[in-house]
Amino acid sequence: MIIGFSKKKQLHAVGVVSLLLYVFVSYYIDRSDFSYFILAYSLLFGAYLYFNKLEDSHLKPLLVYAFLFRVVHLFAIPHLSDDFYRFLWDGLCTLNDINPFDYTPIQASDLGLLNSGILLDNMNSPNYYSVYPAINQSIFALSALGLKQSLLSAVVIMKLCVLFSEIGSIVLIIKLLDTFLMKRMRVMLYALNPLVILEFSHSMHFEVFMVFFVLLAVYLLQQNRWLLSSLAMGLAVCTKIIPLMFLPILWRRLPFLKFVTYGLLSIVLFIVLLFPFFNASFVSHFAQSLTLYFKTFEFNSSIANFNDLFYGRLWFLKNWFLPALEIGILLIAYLYFGQKSMLQILLGICVLCTVYFLFTRSLHPWYITPICAFAVFTKLRYPFVWSYLIAWTYISYITPEYQQNIIVICVEYLVLIPLIIVDLQQVWITNPKKDRFFIRNRCI
Repeated sequence: MIIGFSKKKQLHAVGVVSLLLYVFVSYYIDRSDFSYFILAYSLLFGAYLYFNKLEDSHLKPLLVYAFLFRVVHLFAIPHLSDDFYRFLWDGLCTLNDINPFDYTPIQASDLGLLNSGILLDNMNSPNYYSVYPAINQSIFALSALGLKQSLLSAVVIMKLCVLFSEIGSIVLIIKLLDTFLMKRMRVMLYALNPLVILEFSHSMHFEVFMVFFVLLAVYLLQQNRWLLSSLAMGLAVCTKIIPLMFLPILWRRLPFLKFVTYGLLSIVLFIVLLFPFFNASFVSHFAQSLTLYFKTFEFNSSIANFNDLFYGRLWFLKNWFLPALEIGILLIAYLYFGQKSMLQILLGICVLCTVYFLFTRSLHPWYITPICAFAVFTKLRYPFVWSYLIAWTYISYITPEYQQNIIVICVEYLVLIPLIIVDLQQVWITNPKKDRFFIRNRCI
């Protein structure tokens, strides 16, 4: 609290300071400047906690700040992540009639098919084939048009696409909150979250489009427009493949034939939009890159790190027990959270994502942003705590070798896992059939 200030003045004081901090992070520090980054991020997270304790009457000014916190990054070249260089490379391939799935950037450059030194020199994956679905490739190509002027022009185009998607997600969250008779102020759990703002508006990670399309699918399904909802879910899969994991949880929401049709339409749309990229080498190249991702890359993993401690002694942990455990937990989640209630389904989606992320070998900060969106409709606390803890993993970028800090990872999961257990224990004792009880006593 700022002594002597009214609540309105306090809000604007904290809002202006937050805006300046976003400018500082976006324009003046590099990800190797971890001490400056985590200090600024911690202050932003403190402001986030303050904003979410305000009353409903402050909704409009907070929405304005949510917009400003995103727009301020528009003309900044991302430095927390260098993935956008690969995004623009893929887009440049498409504009030059080169299938981005046919060649690695190194191959395309060596063969003289494409040459853009600034992209090739800065990307982190020059030796890997592309793994980005059709919607992503379309936005990559649109953004790459700006490369004729400058790198910044291309970045601005991509950031405008992200901004429109973010606005759409916030509008959909508010509409869904109204539908579920929940307080509109809960939208601030997502709209003002520093991790969401930095990973989307600054770093341009494409989970932003997945969030929008999944929310759209949920909203349309809540309105009983299941056919349009299936197409929206298909578009979500066309940005990230993870939403395929959400389809089985709808098994009780829809009659059997509609449920099957819903899933098929989503998958068919994904295939149809990818069809222009299909050729003899597409499947092998795509599978090769996915295999490298799942078996080679490792960052901020929890259960996989534990498994590595015993690898060689307890080989069955990796080859049998852990995969079986993950599948078993996912099946339990499908059975328990596969209800007619959309609130229960949204809760189930959060649980599915959490299980997947806890078992994955690579968990970058932006991966968990979708949980922060879907958890708005639940009483789960751990996604928002996680959004602070996971920012500490940027300590790995202090050195060019990207050495992971095992202490940071241990602290992250020692805090997170007990909170997950407590949160889910409260959810587990809730009767999912009592929708009114669930809405009024568990979510508001």
